[in-house]
Amino acid sequence: ACKCPGQSLMPATGIAIKDLSVTYNPGKPTERFAVSHLSLDFEEGHINTLLGQNGAGKTTTIKVLTGQCSPTSGDVFIYGRSITDQRAEFRKYLGYCPQYNTLYAKMTVKEHLIFFGNLKGLMSAEEVEEDVEKMLKQMNLAHMRDEQACRLSGGLQRRLCVAFSFIGGSKLVILDEPTSSVDPMARRNIWDLILKHKHDRTILLTTHHMDEADVLSDKVAIIHKGCLLCDGSPLVLKSKFGCGYQLSLTRSSSEPAADNDITDLQGILKVIRSVVPLAQVANDHGGGEVVISLPQRDPTENTVYPFSELISVLDERMLEFGFGTYGVSHVAEVGIAIVILMGLSFIPSRVVVYVVNERVRDEKQVQRISGIGPLLYWTTTFIWDMGLVLAAVILSCLIIVAFGLPVYVSKLNFPAVALLMVLFGWGATPLMYCLSRLFEEASISFVVLYCVNLFVGLNIAIIILVLNVVQFSFV
Repeated sequence: ACKCPGQSLMPATGIAIKDLSVTYNPGKPTERFAVSHLSLDFEEGHINTLLGQNGAGKTTTIKVLTGQCSPTSGDVFIYGRSITDQRAEFRKYLGYCPQYNTLYAKMTVKEHLIFFGNLKGLMSAEEVEEDVEKMLKQMNLAHMRDEQACRLSGGLQRRLCVAFSFIGGSKLVILDEPTSSVDPMARRNIWDLILKHKHDRTILLTTHHMDEADVLSDKVAIIHKGCLLCDGSPLVLKSKFGCGYQLSLTRSSSEPAADNDITDLQGILKVIRSVVPLAQVANDHGGGEVVISLPQRDPTENTVYPFSELISVLDERMLEFGFGTYGVSHVAEVGIAIVILMGLSFIPSRVVVYVVNERVRDEKQVQRISGIGPLLYWTTTFIWDMGLVLAAVILSCLIIVAFGLPVYVSKLNFPAVALLMVLFGWGATPLMYCLSRLFEEASISFVVLYCVNLFVGLNIAIIILVLNVVQFSFV
């Protein structure tokens, strides 16, 4: 393993951006501020994310950090060294994945990794070779080590660019939109690589995907038009700027008396406002349920409301106002039926990945030579895949029971829901085996078949709903 010179005295801050400004065409009518007085600190051992829309200044900031662009004013310190004074020194420890792939068409995957590993000159040839082998396995590129870059798909080329940014003892790794133009499986591989190698490194990535920043980041900095809007951990940012929660109250009787309904609602609302003063009725059409919007923070004191106290008050006084049950959800929550459909569509689509890989890599041919017949192969494969389906169904049932939604957990409905999920796996898995013959790349087969399962499931539900409406319209 390599170390930066003077590593024992190295500060905890890997990147320190001090009042950075970058101006294009200064003093001209076309003058434009790409970055304006940006100040940020990124710590070693953390994954740091610059989040913003296109044109926010993310790529310009990256160009300054990598030495491709000089700052108009301000400075950047990499492990305590100024990039303006010691640029050649810190570049030895820099791993960079640009926004667009930079590959040599006739060089193989392994040759690329060896080339970039030796380029820094921090590791011996044996150490580079060992590092390359590990990287090939981690990025699932071992079977393509001798393929030329020009023969790789766009997603594989992107994975290769991310891989060589970690090669050769990089202490500072900068990734400019590393998962752009890749399929979900490749995206997952890149995420795993970043998470595994964040220790003893300062990792900075840019993205405009909110989910990616939420999953990977220890610190997120949101910039807009070159200016810093806010920064902090994803949890802190969500608690500070989140939209709040929704409190759903169910009346004890679905048809309350008209003269008592308003009194009940105003009474419970007064109790809720004693804890959350800005609570507002979001939805009340006179039916069995009332939805109340609960902001997350007190805007005057910038403190989080004590929701645990609110729950205790509701438990004690809910019944006296005519309400039987309640539930709290985030405003971004989606219907549980759609979530179950998306989750179960993933399982049969995922199993086809191994079937396609075995066929493309001729692994199935090796099994046949070893004496494994088609019947034994497909039977064992189906049993294993149905085991995965059953495990997913059991977990789904436990989640449904935990939330206790009556439409799913009633004595008549719950067995039907569980059986429906099992039969979906029973029918969809063999169908995926048949459709796997249409694909030559596992990642593409997964994406297409997942969308097919999701599309079919949603459309069947819509068709049933429409037929029910048509049926009642003729009654």
